[in-house]
Amino acid sequence: MSDNKQKPTIWTKIHIDPIMMFFLLTLLGYSFFVLWSASGQDPAMMERKIGQTAIGMVVMLTMAQIPPRVYENWAPYLYIFSVILLILVDVYGQISKGAQRWLDLGFVRFQPSEIAKIAVPLMVARYINRDSCPPSLRNTGIALVLIFFPTLLVAAQPD
Repeated sequence: MSDNKQKPTIWTKIHIDPIMMFFLLTLLGYSFFVLWSASGQDPAMMERKIGQTAIGMVVMLTMAQIPPRVYENWAPYLYIFSVILLILVDVYGQISKGAQRWLDLGFVRFQPSEIAKIAVPLMVARYINRDSCPPSLRNTGIALVLIFFPTLLVAAQPD
């Protein structure tokens, strides 16, 4: 009897698609080239962007190690948290460059709409995934409401 089990590759161990990684690194390389040119060949700016990119890659690799079921379980909490933050922006948000989109926590300023960009698709995917596909008209309507409410809160922020 032959054993058809293949030895896991590094890509399967770290849960990253090699084709996606190739295109991601290609795009990053091109963006660094464009940034170098657009910044007037400023080494300080390049160092900052490379550092930010390295942090982003570490976060991506770390998040890839978390099973998708965990994200599915966190989706409602993350969605509610992002909606609360969006409401707080409308009430207490800091104005920067003419837009009231920032929450200032003292040690960090951030845009809750960035969290909503992750939370809303996660929540809609979780909701749609509950039933068989294709989703019913009722479920599609509820999914649209899940999208509409945070979108309305972001649109209400003055720009």
